Amino acid sequence: MDCLYEKLEGPDADKHVFRLARARHRATMDIAEVRCVKDGDGTTLFNPSSVRERWNTVTQQLLEEPPFSLLYAEDIALLADTRNQLQRKVQMGQDTLAKASLKPNVKKTEFLSTGRDVEPITDVNGVAILQVNKFRYLGNILSEDGSVDMAVQETITSA
Repeated sequence: MDCLYEKLEGPDADKHVFRLARARHRATMDIAEVRCVKDGDGTTLFNPSSVRERWNTVTQQLLEEPPFSLLYAEDIALLADTRNQLQRKVQMGQDTLAKASLKPNVKKTEFLSTGRDVEPITDVNGVAILQVNKFRYLGNILSEDGSVDMAVQETITSA
């Protein structure tokens, strides 16, 4: 660090400040700017729709991967677009927990759906998970219709 200050106080200080500023700028650009996107085979993608599709694939893989390190979990939310996706995520989650000799308390597990007439979700043992029309997650009330009415009503009631 002393060497840096010596250079900044020396005769070529302006040159060193410029280099430092340029290096800092490049460092931030590396984070915010993607220079190229490659497909699964390592080929660079140039077509914007191919790039978008690749990003979607990578993001989806990250979202569907079960956690590889889980020390303590009080509240876990699994989000899915379809009932089948949710069922698969529940089973993957239970399988992951089982590998660590853990198991969720199915009696305290609930699921909420914004769709109508959803078939029950079951755990790996076939036990149905309770479907609710609202539940509290990390202090927030989520409702099946997506409105905040229940949360507002509860806030007013508790005041």
